[in-house]
Amino acid sequence: MTDTTHLSSETASEALSGNTLEKVLGLLGLFTPTRPALTAEKMAAVVGCSMATIYRYVKVLTNAGLLAPAAGGTYVLGARIIELDRQIRLGDPLLAASRDPMVELSRRVGENLLLCSFYGNNVVCIHEEWPDPSYRTSYDRGRPMPLFRGAASKVILANLPPHKLRDLMLKHAEQITSAGLGPNWNAFKSKLRELRKAGYCTAAEEVDPGLAAIAIPLFDGSDQILGSLSITQTLERFKSQPLDKKLALLRETAAKITESLEDQASRFSA
Repeated sequence: MTDTTHLSSETASEALSGNTLEKVLGLLGLFTPTRPALTAEKMAAVVGCSMATIYRYVKVLTNAGLLAPAAGGTYVLGARIIELDRQIRLGDPLLAASRDPMVELSRRVGENLLLCSFYGNNVVCIHEEWPDPSYRTSYDRGRPMPLFRGAASKVILANLPPHKLRDLMLKHAEQITSAGLGPNWNAFKSKLRELRKAGYCTAAEEVDPGLAAIAIPLFDGSDQILGSLSITQTLERFKSQPLDKKLALLRETAAKITESLEDQASRFSA
């Protein structure tokens, strides 16, 4: 499986170089499954700022319930995050619009499905329907995944606005080249144009050995990219089934999701 521990720290580092609010919230990205508890001293060392500043930031986050004091003078992520997670599960428009169509498709064909969204340079699974437990994917719900590898990620990447893509090329040229997306801006732009024109992306063993996927983008009513919907299979099963059939099933489900999103928008604006 792909090691994604660095992704949260990378996002945190970028946030910590911004304004004060970004710096405060950026501290949350320092906490990872392998680093679940941190002292204020450790945070200051990682961030490179004074203890007075760190204590001020930690106080803000603790008062908001986003951090909580723990044993040994450490801090851990706070219970408010669980509350916010519940709110997302109950109120996120994309999740609400996708859940029933995904259940219907999964029951109908018995395939494992992922719904992904994104923030910054990370793609995150926000829902899955997983009827076949004989294998798993690194795209666990809530786990940040690379934007440049995997069908679910690259189909989102291909539909980001040009200014965002140029910024990514400037900051992550080495990762983009390593992922086979092009050694320079023109090649990167051309590769993503091909993906946009196709309307889907396939990938084999880019994230997990022995697994392959096909993904399509999901858009809002203004054609802004919201995320992706994908079918994940073992490589053997992926190769044995017609690509056109899987693509048709995904597009049919995506149409239902889009219709539900539009219905939600109409109700909220009424």
